[in-house]
Amino acid sequence: MFKRFKASITHPPQTILYMKDSWWRIIGYILLVPFLLTLPFILRSFVSSGMTNDDYQRLISTVQTHFRSEDIEIVDGVLFANETISASYDYLNLAVGRDEISQTAINILFEEDAIVMVMTNMEVNRITYEELELLNHDFSSLDQEDIKELAFALRRFIDQQSVVGVMNFMATYFLGLFDYLFYILMLALLSMFFITKANLPIKYRLKLSVYLTTIVIFLEFITTLFSTNLGFFTFFAGYIYHLWAYRSMKIVELGGK
Repeated sequence: MFKRFKASITHPPQTILYMKDSWWRIIGYILLVPFLLTLPFILRSFVSSGMTNDDYQRLISTVQTHFRSEDIEIVDGVLFANETISASYDYLNLAVGRDEISQTAINILFEEDAIVMVMTNMEVNRITYEELELLNHDFSSLDQEDIKELAFALRRFIDQQSVVGVMNFMATYFLGLFDYLFYILMLALLSMFFITKANLPIKYRLKLSVYLTTIVIFLEFITTLFSTNLGFFTFFAGYIYHLWAYRSMKIVELGGK
């Protein structure tokens, strides 16, 4: 697999040698490549565990914009709520009131004396407001210090849940896998419509695209690692790699005459 990965990144025309690989080998390669996108997450977890500053700023914004109410407050470590509210933060559902529990997300539920993690109606963990140093909070407050106090308590709670790290890892992998499959299909179709001189059956075009699209995932890995944004260039690089490989195939055909 490493030989194929290296050729896909450094010498695209060489991937022509692998277009007759078995579908089992192709599927194995497809499943392995997205793990590259999880490496920045793994590296960050070794350097500093817990929520990144960017994620924390998004959490503050979510609390300020979507997690407010005139009829909810915490007083001396006890929650008083006359209504229910909820807000989405990534795959987490912040909620006051069990009626707001989501069956498709990890729920961070505010109960009478504690914040509770709930998954599929099962309680996973709870930490009291006192332990989180959130003894008093008015959910209607627009004061930045109050908002940051609540967000910081949520950050402390989330950082102590190992399941969140696992979900982050799985979400990164499966989103990467979805992107990879989408790019493979798109670039294979583009090769059929715009690179027509190489008369190849669709199955060979698909297999070639599996390898030639590796560069797109590799560039996404680089952008994640260094917190940059290459935008459309990543997809464009995949198309350039397809042109490069198919043009070399034409040269081989001419040379065989």
